[in-house]
Amino acid sequence: MTAQRRAMTFKGESSMNKKLKAGALGLASVLILAGCSGVEPNPGGFGFDVGSDETITFFATPGYDDTVSLTALWDVLLTERDYTVETQSVDLAAGFSGMARGDIDAYVDAWLPITHAPYIEPLRDQLVVFDEDEPIFDNNRLVFAVPESSPHNTVAEALAAGDQYGSEIIGIEAGSGLMGTLPSVLDAYGASDKFTVTAGSTPAMLASLQKATNDGKNVLVTLWTPHWAFSEMPIKALEDTEGAWGEADGSYLVTSQAFAEDHPDVAEWIKNSRIDDEQFSSLMFEVSQAATPQEGAKAWLEDPANRQHVDAWFD
Repeated sequence: MTAQRRAMTFKGESSMNKKLKAGALGLASVLILAGCSGVEPNPGGFGFDVGSDETITFFATPGYDDTVSLTALWDVLLTERDYTVETQSVDLAAGFSGMARGDIDAYVDAWLPITHAPYIEPLRDQLVVFDEDEPIFDNNRLVFAVPESSPHNTVAEALAAGDQYGSEIIGIEAGSGLMGTLPSVLDAYGASDKFTVTAGSTPAMLASLQKATNDGKNVLVTLWTPHWAFSEMPIKALEDTEGAWGEADGSYLVTSQAFAEDHPDVAEWIKNSRIDDEQFSSLMFEVSQAATPQEGAKAWLEDPANRQHVDAWFD
């Protein structure tokens, strides 16, 4: 452990098991913690069988709304094409290790070249990383977020006024790439020893953010963009004037070696898919409102423009 990490104090999140408030957050918590269950084949699907008797196994980390949503979308799309799909809810380290062993087939939202590299690079010889082409999505950014009413607009301003935030940063899962990057960000702003970092869960962080906005109080949280919270809560991302969070990551497909060999058609569909900020944000919002991630993805596909867009991925 570096001196930089020792300077930070992490404490457990006592409210991890609290239910989120009513509305989008409450539903998001339920669907995230429930994981990604399979869906029945769509009876209105295609008239030809391009599927497989084998089960395609994705993994997604509970609380990562972008990954949960994109994985659910591919669950629905592949099920429509007569594939059997399941999603395991595990953290990043376990997911990529399982993929390297061949127990898991694919991850559809690997943030590269920065955030998820520490999990992928040690296993790269055992994985297939489809990062030679354009990313599925090209604008993933890690950020600090505060209520819109906060007087601060930059990371430097907020970190210099720690007392206005209770000298606390509310983070997400301790094993996430975001939390792994956070110490270097605080170090870049000379704030490593000025804040207590609460590592808990994404739903708990969102609940704290919602409560603060409801109560008109300040709170400083770690978040990422795009995320549905920016359209559903009065919050803002702080400008990172030092570039400490790094450049934007792309979303890439990573698979086991066996999957890339056995299902080249599916790998080709996923790696060649593209989604923009507006589409991704609206997909995450629909998933946050639904009883299950798959139901949210289906609701998103009911928009003719979205359906037309994704159907082109299979041309």
